[in-house]
Amino acid sequence: MRSIFIVILIVASFAFNVNDDGCTEFRTGTFKNFENGVWTNTIIERTSEFQIERNVETGISSKDKIEWLDNCTYQLTPVLYNNKPVADKLTKIIVRIISTENDSYEIQANFEGEDPSYWSKMVKVGD
Repeated sequence: MRSIFIVILIVASFAFNVNDDGCTEFRTGTFKNFENGVWTNTIIERTSEFQIERNVETGISSKDKIEWLDNCTYQLTPVLYNNKPVADKLTKIIVRIISTENDSYEIQANFEGEDPSYWSKMVKVGD
């Protein structure tokens, strides 16, 4: 009886311990950013080391170093803003993927140490 309970406990822990939720599919690639269903004119290109955001309308861009904290959470550290070095690299942004669906995912983001203040949907448009 005890061994059956242990087996059930192990199976249940695997069933309820979802480590990925499809997040790893979005670690790299090219994405469009949408807020409230509207494209923000922003293209995001992400490699294993950096994320580059570019507004196609204004030409404003930023480059951040990316560090994955777990399968669905990453940290962005500013490196360049409009091709100029960012002086305050201590302002880190924590991004959490809160849901995934086919070729898109939803995020919540915040400056490190603050409550989430930004939500959007990213649609993968290239590898």
